[in-house]
Amino acid sequence: MLTTEELLADLTEPQRQASMHVDGPLLIIAGAGSGKTRVLTRRVAHLISIGIPAPSILAITFTNKAAGEMKERVGKLLGRPIRDIGRLDQRLPMICTFHSLCMRILRHYGPRIGMPERFTIYDSSDQTKVVKDALKMLDISSQNFTPGQVHSAISSLKNQLVTPEDYARNASAFYERNVARIYGKYQQLLTANNAVDFDDLLMKTVHGLRDHADVLAELQERFQYILVDEYQDTNHAQYVLTHALALKHRNICVVGDPDQSIYAWRGADIQNILDFETDYKNALVVRLEQNYRSTKTILALASGLIARNTRRKEKGLWTENVDGQPAKLYICQTEDDEAETIVNELRQEHEQNGRAWSEMAVFYRMNSLSRVIEEKFMRSRIPYQIARGVEFYNRKEIKDVLSYLRVLVNPADEVALDRVINTPTRGISDETVRKIQVHGVGRGLSLWQALELVNEIEGLTTRAVKSVQLFVQMLTALQNKAHQVESASIANGNEGMFAESSAGTVQSIMHEVVER
Repeated sequence: MLTTEELLADLTEPQRQASMHVDGPLLIIAGAGSGKTRVLTRRVAHLISIGIPAPSILAITFTNKAAGEMKERVGKLLGRPIRDIGRLDQRLPMICTFHSLCMRILRHYGPRIGMPERFTIYDSSDQTKVVKDALKMLDISSQNFTPGQVHSAISSLKNQLVTPEDYARNASAFYERNVARIYGKYQQLLTANNAVDFDDLLMKTVHGLRDHADVLAELQERFQYILVDEYQDTNHAQYVLTHALALKHRNICVVGDPDQSIYAWRGADIQNILDFETDYKNALVVRLEQNYRSTKTILALASGLIARNTRRKEKGLWTENVDGQPAKLYICQTEDDEAETIVNELRQEHEQNGRAWSEMAVFYRMNSLSRVIEEKFMRSRIPYQIARGVEFYNRKEIKDVLSYLRVLVNPADEVALDRVINTPTRGISDETVRKIQVHGVGRGLSLWQALELVNEIEGLTTRAVKSVQLFVQMLTALQNKAHQVESASIANGNEGMFAESSAGTVQSIMHEVVER
């Protein structure tokens, strides 16, 4: 492991000050391109180098990518890799996202705070399906209350830590009263399925710690040094969680920049960072103002624009980089004129200045705006690549595989069960599933429990009953096998389930799933 001097050798004075601070609250105002990741990683390594136990350090990021990068950098500084086992009881610094932290807390303390030992985390498509089911059960028109709008409203409420009961008490307008009903039914369905959504991870953790002081005390003692990245983008639930964890020891370091707050539309509250010095008296404030990324021209333009903001922390960004080319502003009359201007600029840069096509990029506000530009590129024979596509976990074959694995762990997960019951086609029609569901609801049974009793259900064909029984037998065998082998082995031994997959063999799919 590097010595303290080696850890801090290449840092500027403000970076050294932030990295070496140990006890008490610390606010790092980190301008764009000012080396905040370097400071965060050096700070974690420095704490460990002076004898702070590694498991008492918690670093929270906003993305898995950022967490992965930080783990890799800290591992190199420590001289040993940070191998994250995905649990709360690991003996290394905890570097993860808010949602990952909450998942670990709920899995570890679940029975003590009223959570089932095993639960499924629903993704956005699962959540949309549950909202649709709730609308159907309540006989509410999805034309007037679209699933997307309703789920957005529910997500916003959860980020504010508002429960269905809280919201229903204050709902007065027609729209609010119906959203309250849908929210309540949505939560009932999640509970019946032993499932949570992403927002539940935060809300249930915060409420669990609020209602169980003993669990909160254990976590406060465990995480005595807390670091939070991108603090300007925290929402109310994230703010309450970090404040609760840091309340005892007050060794909290937050890094952020009000000028870079871009997630207000999904609940981020810039006031969290603006009020840090009020929440934590005598906090040390360090400003990282040297920019390593941009030219002087770009920095001057950005600083001149953002200076007009009123809710911000003052700082003076500067750089030792070159002046760079002047920025240009084009005002075009139509989207065709705009696309033509872009093509002409890129072609000139390529043909006259020798710049490779791969060194140029076009940014646009919405995906739909790319169409005219793409057409112009094709006509002009300019090679291009669109940096978007179906995300890995949204691919049909991946969702099919994961749904099978979810059912093995949690048979009450009706969203996953409904997805795989006839995938691939095995002669179980939608009408058969509907009759089984009706039978189960009338007797207080889950879908899985009703499937196990399929021979008692009237109105099903002999073929349908046989198909369901074979499906139940297959899953039961896999559930028994799941206690003995890893997930990849289960899937690899049952390629027939995924024979219609468009992604090739199940081995290749499962390899990607396990790697991710």
